[in-house]
This record gives sequence, structure tokens and C-alpha cells, in this order.
Amino acid sequence: MKLLVASDNPAKLEGTRRAVEEALPGAHEIRSARYSHPLPNMPRGEEVFAGARVRARWAEERGADLGVGIESGLIRPPGSPEEFLITVACVRGGGREGWGLSAGFPFRFAGEPPDPVRGYVARLTRGRLERADLVRQAVLLAIFSWLRGER
Repeated sequence: MKLLVASDNPAKLEGTRRAVEEALPGAHEIRSARYSHPLPNMPRGEEVFAGARVRARWAEERGADLGVGIESGLIRPPGSPEEFLITVACVRGGGREGWGLSAGFPFRFAGEPPDPVRGYVARLTRGRLERADLVRQAVLLAIFSWLRGER
């Protein structure tokens, strides 16, 4: 199976590779490609989901069997006074779409912008989790959501 990650961020590629190894054992071609989009650097609410979907569509349209779109951004749970940083993944292929979300954390704890590979979560967890870990969570769940659509 050919997978294309619509990003040139190394953490997104690494997290996707780890998720695919777990969810789809076997040999797969996993590539990444730079994708430019009009979203802000830190999308909010629906923009996070829209960003993941448009990336997955873009990757699928380039001949991937499974297009992978990953977007990190801020969401506010109903009634919460603060926003949480999450990673959202959308995968598309074979006429189906799957979605997954990572664990999230209150963004007020994030601090200054981090190294783009390790992410905010590395600072928050003192290096115990990194951006690739959150990407793995989101993509893994998106793949299983996509697989359930085979019925």
C-alpha cells in the first residue's frame, strides 16, 4: 500500500510510520510531501479538522492508496475556560475516510514555541512525550476508524 503524508514535518512522518507499523503490519511505502495551506500556524476549532481533511484529500489526489492529513491546533471543550492543544488525523482511501484524535493538554502550560519536531508536548511532559507520539495516537485511531468502514 502507498501512503502519502501531506506534510514535510519529520514528526508527522515518524508518527505515521509508527502507527502504520502497528495497525497495518507488512510492507508499505510511506512518503511525505510538502503541503502549503491557507490555515494559520495555530488553527482553532473547526479549522483543525478542516485542515486534516484537506491534507488527506490532497495526498489521496496525488495517487496514494491512503492519504494522510495531520493538523495540530486548539479546541475548547464546552464550558471550559481554556483551550487544549490536540492533533487530528484524517485518512482517506478506497472511498472511505477515518478520523483520529490525540490526547490533548491545556495550552496555557505550553510556553514559548518549541522545536517543530519535538513540539509543545515535549516541554510540558519533560521529554516523556513528543509530537511524534501524539501524531502516532491520532493516525493509529484514524486508520482503525478507516478500517472499520470496510464492512
